[in-house]
Amino acid sequence: MPGAMFRHAVITVVVAAGLLAGLAGPGQAQFVVYDKFTGGFIDPEKWHGISLEGNFSQPTAELVRAVENGALRLKLVSYGSNTSDSGTITSRQGLGIRQLGTLGGTGSITGMNATVTVLDAVVQDCPANPATGSSIRARASLLGWFFNDSPGAIDNTGNILAGLQLQKDADGVNRINPFVQRCETGTCSTVSNPVLTGNGVAFTATWSLNSPLILKLVWDQANGKFTFAIKDPVALTSESHDIVYQGILADVSPPVPGDFRQLRAQNSVKNCSTGRKQVLMDALFDKIKVQRAP
Repeated sequence: MPGAMFRHAVITVVVAAGLLAGLAGPGQAQFVVYDKFTGGFIDPEKWHGISLEGNFSQPTAELVRAVENGALRLKLVSYGSNTSDSGTITSRQGLGIRQLGTLGGTGSITGMNATVTVLDAVVQDCPANPATGSSIRARASLLGWFFNDSPGAIDNTGNILAGLQLQKDADGVNRINPFVQRCETGTCSTVSNPVLTGNGVAFTATWSLNSPLILKLVWDQANGKFTFAIKDPVALTSESHDIVYQGILADVSPPVPGDFRQLRAQNSVKNCSTGRKQVLMDALFDKIKVQRAP
């Protein structure tokens, strides 16, 4: 779903080992371990699989979802069609958290934290396809719905999606992007990118292959914002970023008709008549933690 073109801006970089631990703030629940994948398998009491694959002409060629060496590996290899020079195809796969707590109440998840390591990423462009460069990318992300802004909503319309992703674009840059989006249809097949302070602003830092980063996403409901943070556990550098929705999006109700939190690999690839183009994301997710409402 995340599809915004992210512009660049200088964001404050905080070099402080305690930054991530302190994001919850006074009076908020602390993060607790949800899964370290030490059992060597995907626990069906904690997770359910999710996927959206390409069709006959735009195939998903390879999908790996397994625990390897104590971490969850999500690999997705996607190809576009070779019959035209227009349009794109999106595919995704990953895991959804099962233990979501009470919708909008006790135990509901208000924050996510994971160590993510990208093993490989490929984005092939098709110059003949006029689709913008931002429409093709490979992503590894944490994301979920957090509230709905539409009074009387009966479907996904108005659900507010927030996420943090490691992203490779067609220009070869490895960006780190936080985002907040709004579902515009009943199935959330179409999303918009609300004009919010901080929305569409990439982190100053970038990511590298085989270098773990700790990703953290917190919903600060009381202050009407989402706080995103990254930490390099080797270099001990950190960076945080807020997206403020207060006064723009109304926190009317919990997500409708339900909730989700996911770890995801997602690809968007162009169609190309001169040959199929490939987009690949291969990443490890480990040390999954959640923050819950009291």
